[in-house]
Amino acid sequence: MAQIGVTDLARVREILGILRKHGFGRLLVQAGLGRYVPEGGEDGAEGEHWAVRVRQALAELGPAYVKLGQVLSVRPDIVPARLAEELQLLLDRVPPVGFEEIRQVVEEDLQGPLEERFASFEPEAMASASIAQVHRATLPDGTRVAVKVRRPDIVPIIEADLRILHALARLVEGRFELPGVYTPVTIVSEFDHAIHQELDFLLEAHNCERFRASIAERHPDIAVPEVYPSHSARRVLTLELMEGRAVGQLDPGDPQAAALARKLLEASYTQVFENGLYHADPHPGNLLLLPDGRLGYLDFGLVGAISAEMQQVLSAIFTSIVFKDADGLVLAFTRAGASHGRIDMKALKGEIEREMARLHGVSITDLTGGANLMNFIEIITRHRLVMPREYAVLARTSNLVFGITRTLLPNVDIVAEVRPLAERLVSRQLSPDRLAAEAARVLLSARSGVSQLPLQATQLLADLEAGRLQLNTRNPEQESILLELRAIGLRIAMALCVAALFVGGAIMLSTTEFRIAGLRMVPVIGLLVMAASGVVWLGLVAHAQLAGLFSMRGARRGLAGLLRFFIGQRNHR
Repeated sequence: MAQIGVTDLARVREILGILRKHGFGRLLVQAGLGRYVPEGGEDGAEGEHWAVRVRQALAELGPAYVKLGQVLSVRPDIVPARLAEELQLLLDRVPPVGFEEIRQVVEEDLQGPLEERFASFEPEAMASASIAQVHRATLPDGTRVAVKVRRPDIVPIIEADLRILHALARLVEGRFELPGVYTPVTIVSEFDHAIHQELDFLLEAHNCERFRASIAERHPDIAVPEVYPSHSARRVLTLELMEGRAVGQLDPGDPQAAALARKLLEASYTQVFENGLYHADPHPGNLLLLPDGRLGYLDFGLVGAISAEMQQVLSAIFTSIVFKDADGLVLAFTRAGASHGRIDMKALKGEIEREMARLHGVSITDLTGGANLMNFIEIITRHRLVMPREYAVLARTSNLVFGITRTLLPNVDIVAEVRPLAERLVSRQLSPDRLAAEAARVLLSARSGVSQLPLQATQLLADLEAGRLQLNTRNPEQESILLELRAIGLRIAMALCVAALFVGGAIMLSTTEFRIAGLRMVPVIGLLVMAASGVVWLGLVAHAQLAGLFSMRGARRGLAGLLRFFIGQRNHR
């Protein structure tokens, strides 16, 4: 993994200064970075919620950090709901680069003059973001297209910021004990993977083609742009031009608004429970009301796939919420997630029942306390149940659909609105064909297991006869017991040292051996030995009384983190 170099140091100082400006100076000091922080006031330290200050700092830090915020906004299992909501407000809009620079990228990637590849190409961008900008164009056959072009200067900027993020994550991971399984290093590594995927437009083209084949070609009310592979490459993506009104611009009183909201619910149901492929970022800017009334999808950088097993769990979650089955929802969550410690099922069920009560029987505008689907992820996280990444992203996706429905159908009971979809799902699961297929699958699995039993029984008997059979048990408190035993052993050793030093010093005091300048040396040494025994005794008392207040493991992790950080910089230079 690349380390930050001398050329990155100015950027590091700039980043730390911006974080201090927005009120995070104390956190930087705790991370051991206080000496590198430029002098200056913490302008954002007062009057703003910390989540707002995080968003403001990321926006000021630049493209890579804006993208980091957007990635985290889809992960309610990593960041608190308040911060996730704030990060969704991050705007990825920057002034477009000059047309000549765009021309150069297009001609290099499409291997030909712009005028030969396109009949027309508008110099003015129709949209511009930190990674790419979009231009209207026309293909030689007269087809109107939208050409998405990656900014020519963006990769070096992102790579430099990624090096800094990796270095800071390693340092922070050594300094702080963070809850959950998502450490700073794993978060930055996942972001690194996500942003490199977004930089590759061939991957987005593939996502778009898969999504179009899975839904648009079978549902006349859904539109997905066609990809033109002959005019696409890693930095250039050419799509069918779809123009209409963004869903975020629709007024709830618009006659088409309610119909469009129901199309969105139907499309979301189809994607998750039938096709197993879903658009993971359906925010209002990525959804269009086309002139013919169809619902159009844009931007396919985030497309999620759902396995058959995951579909079964999601079906149980969806139907349990709609039919107010708290027991079923608890079982579905525990089946999908991994527990870190004991789960209090009764307490978990109680919280889920209270959240269900807030969702049922009221219109969207009357929902109390900001009730939404991501609240369920927060509840199970509090109960030490960690959901896989795919479930968390899908929860955020569902919440975006929920938010759009809130806007377009303000006086409708959302649970009543999706009940027909849940009933259809249950009917589909209980259909004779589906039950027969499930029974056949179970029988085939059972047949495979039963066929292996004779061989496994023979192996077991052979191991038992040869004395190779071992039974291993694990005590969950084993590590803490071992640590306590080590501490006891250390204290016993220290106590023996105190006794030996004290007795030895006392014996030496009574000795009248040789003198130097009239001074008896052996008694002097005896006094020093007895003083040493007193020091060891004080250490023994301190270890016995204060061991519970400090974590040696935390101290070792902090020291290791600092060493990794500074040794990495020296090796790089």
